[in-house]
Order: sequence, then structure tokens, then C-alpha cells
Amino acid sequence: MKKAITWFLVGVILGNLLLVYANTDSPENNRGRELLTPKSSMGFEIQGPLNWSPRPVLTEIPSELVTQLQQLNPKIPEDTVHIGTLVFEKKGIMYSLFVDKDTDNVWYAQWDKNSNRLLNVGTVRFKLLENTTRRESKYVGWAFGNRVKLVETFHTEKLQATDPGILSSVYIITAWQSYEWYLENPITGEDSLTTKTVAKGKFYVDYGNRILGVDDLSYDYQVLGVIKCSFSSHTSGVGTVSAGVYADASYMFWDLLSPVATHWDAHPRVFVDAWTNVDGDSWGNKWIGGPWC
Repeated sequence: MKKAITWFLVGVILGNLLLVYANTDSPENNRGRELLTPKSSMGFEIQGPLNWSPRPVLTEIPSELVTQLQQLNPKIPEDTVHIGTLVFEKKGIMYSLFVDKDTDNVWYAQWDKNSNRLLNVGTVRFKLLENTTRRESKYVGWAFGNRVKLVETFHTEKLQATDPGILSSVYIITAWQSYEWYLENPITGEDSLTTKTVAKGKFYVDYGNRILGVDDLSYDYQVLGVIKCSFSSHTSGVGTVSAGVYADASYMFWDLLSPVATHWDAHPRVFVDAWTNVDGDSWGNKWIGGPWC
């Protein structure tokens, strides 16, 4: 009996050891592999490997650094925004990135990491990597005897920093997704734009590390006679490995002689991750309701 118990305990110990060494989900085993992390709330999947050793990024600048910048250039534009400060630990330096909102020019300030001493200031130069547009359309029903067409457009512009070379991991991606409703003219057969809802963002990316910042540039448009019931937009994910811009709108068209009105909405989104993958999504609904929002 004692012998049987002894062998049972040995088996349990060996089994646990095998389970421990067979575990492939640890960070060490996953390095160098492409891992897909689902982001259901964002509507897409992160396409790059997880970042186990992210580069430090400062979201605020110490006051002594601001003082040095103002002494060097007292005419810094009022609309200048700090995108983020990249910390290069091994080199002992930091690069603060700024954008002038009036001109969209990006410039940098180089600091000594240990002494916080300003070393250099210059302009960041970029090269265009991609400029693409995808457009899809379909007829989705009728409204007041006219055919209704839906058009979805997705656009991407991708820039990479080239000078100074140490900032080559920095990308600027402008992406937008539009959701457009058209009504067909029964006489000419041409489609006329009725409403256009656009989720648009400018994403500042530190490749493989995080989204440094997002500018929400969303907007909407409606023709005369169409009532805009609501429009709103917002961003999410800044400082993480994925970010998005969301726009939501609702509209109404009412013939004063009719007891009912045609309603429709639009919900475009655009997403960018830290590996510069870009995606877009949109949807909407159309229904008959009362002549009120």
C-alpha cells in the first residue's frame, strides 16, 4: 500500500512539472511571435506583436524644460501642442515632439535625459508612404418614391519621419471613414447627396509602442431641407496600442404635407494601431417615424 501511494505522489509531481514546462503562454515564450489580440470594442484586431518592453513616453514636459524652450524661442506659436516626449534610455536623451496646429508642422526638442538640458531644436521631416481611397456603394430602398443609395468611403494617408533618423519610428496617419446617404432624382436618374457623416482622425504613432495622440477632425453635412437631429464625435485609446475616432449622427426629412417623416442615422469609425495598421467601419439605419427628432 505504501509503495502504491509513493508512486502516486511521484506521478502527481512529474505531471505538474510537465504542465509547467509545457506552458507556452508566458511572455518569454511569446517574444518574437506575432500575437493577435482581439479588440472587440474597437471593431478590429491588433496586427502586431505585443510590446513587452515599451519605450517610456512622457505626456507632460517638466517646467524647467518649458522655460529653456521659451528662452530659446519666445515666439513659439500659441497653438503649439506637445505630442509626447520619447525617452531613449540607452542613449541618455529625450525627444519632445510638438505640432503647430495652424501649419501642421512638426518640430522636436532634444534634451539630455540626466540633466534636462536642452541640446537641439529642429523640424521633423516626413515622407509619404501611402495615400489610398476605397469606395463602395449600393441601393438600400426607397424614400418618398425615390431610390436611396448608400456610399461608404475609407481613406488613408500615412507619413513616416525621416529626419532626424532617430525618430523614424514616428508616423502620422490621417484616416477617415464616411457614411453618405443619396436620393435618386426620378426625372434625371442622378443621385444627389443628402447627408454625409465623417469620422476623421490624425493619429500620431510611435511604431510598435503606442499611439501618442489623436486629433478628432470629424464633421458632417446635410443639404437644405434635411434636419440634423444630432451629431457627436469622440476619440479613445490615446496612450495605448490602439486608438479610434467615432462619429454618430441622425437626420430627418419631413414633407410638410405628410403626417410622417423619414429618419436615418450614420455611425462611421476609424481605427489605427501601434503597428500602423488602419481600419474603418460604418453602419446606419433608415425608418419611418413621427415628424420630430
